[in-house]
Amino acid sequence: IKMGKENKNLNLYLGGHMLNRANIMLREWERDQIKALGIDLYVPHENKDINDKEANKHTNDDLAERIVKADLERMMGCNVAMMEYQPEALGTTMEIAMFYMFNKLYDELHEILNDNTKTNDDKLSLIKEYFTINPRKKVMCHCQDIRRHDAPRVGDRREWSCNAFVLGVVNALHDGKKDGFMEYDEIWSELKELKNIE
Repeated sequence: IKMGKENKNLNLYLGGHMLNRANIMLREWERDQIKALGIDLYVPHENKDINDKEANKHTNDDLAERIVKADLERMMGCNVAMMEYQPEALGTTMEIAMFYMFNKLYDELHEILNDNTKTNDDKLSLIKEYFTINPRKKVMCHCQDIRRHDAPRVGDRREWSCNAFVLGVVNALHDGKKDGFMEYDEIWSELKELKNIE
């Protein structure tokens, strides 16, 4: 495990498929094995504030955003993650990608900050240059699926749905200006507006 000296206590994020009973049972078995080792951990499906679907059915409007906020806070604060990848577990797949990106940024910035051959002013200049070379991204997410429509859907009469963690990340990438995926006309308008700005 590659961890800094400041992280002596393990704080583990346990991620993986959690949308059916068999996978929940696997997460619970993993949780028990980890707890038996005396390791503190966060198991997302046990956070009832966001993952008790029945309890949240009347506050579903911002559920995706609350899931991302709660889980991302734990992802950022942990120093170990145990993740089970399964192709259909879209939220977990995004979490794995986010962990990768966090570690990439951490390693590159950590290298700059711990270079003892540089002055603090040099380090600050290198960090500014880093963010100039790697700017904040404007991301426009879309989904071309004909099952997306505004007709009422209840119970099992749902043709299509989006994983809530995915939706929360998509909404964050859109800076809260759009709820859900963008349509092509919105993307073209955004691109034209960006081009005019440049």
